[in-house]
Amino acid sequence: MGHALFSDVCWIVRTLKDMGYPAFIAGGAVRDILMGRNPEDYDIATTATPEVVLSIFPRVKPVGKAFGTTLVIIEHRPYQITTLQSSGGTYTELTERDILRRDFTVNALFWDPIEDRLIDIVGGMRDLNLRLLRPVTTAEEIFLDDPIRMLRAVRIAYSLGFTIDPAIPPAIRNHKKLIHRVSPERIQYEMAKILSLSNVLEALCPLVKTRLLFEIIPELIPLL
Repeated sequence: MGHALFSDVCWIVRTLKDMGYPAFIAGGAVRDILMGRNPEDYDIATTATPEVVLSIFPRVKPVGKAFGTTLVIIEHRPYQITTLQSSGGTYTELTERDILRRDFTVNALFWDPIEDRLIDIVGGMRDLNLRLLRPVTTAEEIFLDDPIRMLRAVRIAYSLGFTIDPAIPPAIRNHKKLIHRVSPERIQYEMAKILSLSNVLEALCPLVKTRLLFEIIPELIPLL
């Protein structure tokens, strides 16, 4: 299955490039590949807009067209394609602008599998070798941009055995109430992932220390 997924992704990237649109495997999939892990899914970043993607591939679902995201379907398997964006969600042809709006450096790596070219402008490879989870910009900025990243930080660090950058816990504590801006479905997804970890008790510690857990489950407050 892993080989089939990767072959499909390479075909999508090659097709986009042949049509004149730079395309890359992006985010956690690149991180996992570099760690020798099989990615659960692949995200493809490209300069092609959703309208262009719809015109190129035979089976496409415009699931998040307003946000630049479509799904290309190959043999019932969906592959997410997202148009490069800068801060504010406007489309861009500059990979650097898209990279700088991502959450953590190890998730901000772009790889062109056709040319075997890795783009790393934020020190993601260094942090990957150090097993360090560090924000692309500042912890405050990435959490203000999307508060679910507070939970993602814990989930990613404890699932991969990474050290959390020292700036992250105080930022979570200071901005913990932002979690109420996040939909229950997204919170439930991240919490389910955390609770399924083999080291779940360790993973819950930073959520308790930063008091983020009590914002999510206030019923636990009397147990303190």
